[in-house]
Amino acid sequence: MTADPAVADLFDGAVKRGANAKKAANYVMSEIMRKGKTEGEDGITVGISSAQLADILALVEKGEINLVASKDVLDKIWQSDMTAGEAVDKLGLRQNNDAGEIEKLVRDIIAANPGPADDFRKGNEKVMSFFVGQLMKATKGKTNPKIAGELVRKILSE
Repeated sequence: MTADPAVADLFDGAVKRGANAKKAANYVMSEIMRKGKTEGEDGITVGISSAQLADILALVEKGEINLVASKDVLDKIWQSDMTAGEAVDKLGLRQNNDAGEIEKLVRDIIAANPGPADDFRKGNEKVMSFFVGQLMKATKGKTNPKIAGELVRKILSE
């Protein structure tokens, strides 16, 4: 990462803007380097600013988008002056963190699948992933997985 001055500057600038250093380093090493190598003909092309990188990481940290969605955001803002928030809105990637709305969906999914619900209550923890998957499918991946898992567990344990 330090071998390329543009990449090092990108990382440093993002951290100075409040990005977590370890998460920024991981993101730069995986996503920025991947995209920069495919876009660049000689070496690595850095197609975003440190402010844009810090914004992407902040959106992931706040749970407004997940890490998978951040790759779509990166692609959208690469070589543009668009902000990460604008890209999230244009792409419709903002996660649903409304616990009340998610809880209603979870209750509906559990009611529609009594067999797996009984399996969970009998100690089969593996069906948690089934219910979280059904919820993610119902919301087209726009539910915060952490909230989803917590609500599924809470409701199944009632």
